[in-house]
Amino acid sequence: MHGGCRRFAAGAVVLLLSTFALVAPAEATGPVVGTGTVSCAISAHFSFDPPLSSPGTATTETITVAANLKGCSGTGDGARITKGKVAGTATAAGNDCSVLAGTHATNLTTTTVWKTTKNTPTVANTSAAFASTTGVADGNGKVRLSATGTVTSGSFSGDSASVSALLSKSLNSIGNACLKGKLKAVGTVASGSSVSLT
Repeated sequence: MHGGCRRFAAGAVVLLLSTFALVAPAEATGPVVGTGTVSCAISAHFSFDPPLSSPGTATTETITVAANLKGCSGTGDGARITKGKVAGTATAAGNDCSVLAGTHATNLTTTTVWKTTKNTPTVANTSAAFASTTGVADGNGKVRLSATGTVTSGSFSGDSASVSALLSKSLNSIGNACLKGKLKAVGTVASGSSVSLT
């Protein structure tokens, strides 16, 4: 009788442990350091401190970038990315509005946080450094800014980074704000703007 009880108890313990193993949550894994390529539409906001002016009056300038990425596609791990958020900063030697026209060296650095398709591994953040920016009139009364650089660490490390962003404010609106010394910020048109890591 006692032996039967012991066997029953042992069997119950095994069953309990087996059940726990089935329902216990899987151990979380860290994000994957992504490789491949990715391209997304970008909706960005550039803030200028102090405001840009024409002519410039300050000797230092801080540019802050915040952007949302959507409609992403790519290869490798980039094929699983659906959207992202970008944060970045750059400094300049002055606050003249000419920073938005022509080609200039830049020290812009950005960090991108990615979102992937449901039930797939997350992708690690991407850090990028940009070397130059170029601003040109697009022929329709708008300004297009482009930037080129390299992914320095994280996912897609070593890829070339490029941005092409159509500013939402018209060329005349930007010019008038610059003459008043009050160009505090400018956004981009998502349908005409993109970012690519290749």
